[in-house]
Amino acid sequence: MRTTMLDDDTAVILTKGGIGTDRIEFDKFQTFTLVRREDRWFIAAFQNTEMGAHASIPR
Repeated sequence: MRTTMLDDDTAVILTKGGIGTDRIEFDKFQTFTLVRREDRWFIAAFQNTEMGAHASIPR
């Protein structure tokens, strides 16, 4: 997971994951844009993207 704070009330979070009941390799990136309003965090945008063969989350 990688979190980037754009300002005190806006964050972009990049995660990786997959779906399955058996152990699987990660095969998707999820990007969340969160905003804070009145001390609560809300998801303003979400993107789910299939990974390429050599994809990785940058550090």
